[in-house]
Amino acid sequence: WHQRQQRALNPPSLVTDRVEEIRAFYETSDLTEAQAFLEKYEVRYIVVGQVERIYYPGAGLAKFDIYEGMFWDEVFREGETVVYEVR
Repeated sequence: WHQRQQRALNPPSLVTDRVEEIRAFYETSDLTEAQAFLEKYEVRYIVVGQVERIYYPGAGLAKFDIYEGMFWDEVFREGETVVYEVR
């Protein structure tokens, strides 16, 4: 809601579409789809923490461990929170 308020002059879909793409990124186990998202938004860091585990549970989160060292590198870990840097 906060983002939609700050971007009131833009179409509401600007924020809602991005939220949907973020959900799809975290939930997908399709590496091609994940890479397309990373390139589209020029993502440098990926956070997988408590919030992501609550909002996006499932097999999609497994990709971060599986492809670590190939497409992203773990640069921080504390408890259940991991930050990856995209290669």
